[in-house]
Amino acid sequence: MSRISPTRCRTKARRGLAHLGLVLAVLSLVASSCGGKENASPADAEPEATEDAAGDDEPTTTDEEASTDASESPDSPDPDQDEDPDTTAAPDEEPPVVCPPEGDNSWGTSFTASTGWPAASTETVLANTAIGAHDGYDRFVLTFGEDTGPLDWAVWVVDGQPVQDPSGLDLDIEGSEFLIVVVAGVAAYFLEPEDQYAGPRQLDGVDAGTSNLVQAVLSGDFEAQVDWHIGYDQINAFRVFALESPPRLVVDMCVEDNAAG
Repeated sequence: MSRISPTRCRTKARRGLAHLGLVLAVLSLVASSCGGKENASPADAEPEATEDAAGDDEPTTTDEEASTDASESPDSPDPDQDEDPDTTAAPDEEPPVVCPPEGDNSWGTSFTASTGWPAASTETVLANTAIGAHDGYDRFVLTFGEDTGPLDWAVWVVDGQPVQDPSGLDLDIEGSEFLIVVVAGVAAYFLEPEDQYAGPRQLDGVDAGTSNLVQAVLSGDFEAQVDWHIGYDQINAFRVFALESPPRLVVDMCVEDNAAG
């Protein structure tokens, strides 16, 4: 029986240990490799979405939310406003009133009378008197009874102080300049008192809102003739005309000074 030397035995022991260490190292490497394959993602797997993905910085807004935001836009009208927007178009400015109208020769400052003056009719009965304000002129109106015949009248500018008829005394009337309106053939002088004129005997412009006409006063009722004096701030162009149904005598006087013709 051969005998193994101690030196050779130690050499074999070291080789065996080295071989065992190599085997253990290989087994450890294999185990590590298998474990990594189980945790790895397959090659065609989708990447997980992240909050930092490009284009996703802002939160998504639904259609309903977008509609709500649009209705609250600063440029949108407030449905709860107390006052509705003014949609009424501004009215066109009215042209200035021209008195007398251009080319109308019925206006003037001269004596004017009915045709055939004085051709008195005893059927004239005075019923009422009135004054009024109109655009560009002030109006004086004498109204007569329905059975009155054709009116016979005359109007002119008073030169000097107005006087009463028939006394000739100074007439107490307001105004700076005056017209006299005379109607002939008035039947009051032979009528019973209850049938005679019962209308106003003085009219004030301030009560009627007139601009130039100051006052009108019944200044005479004598021998089938009625006189009215009209006081104005200034005598401008005027016109006189008669109307029917009921019979009326109308005197219009322009308001503006530059309207005098």
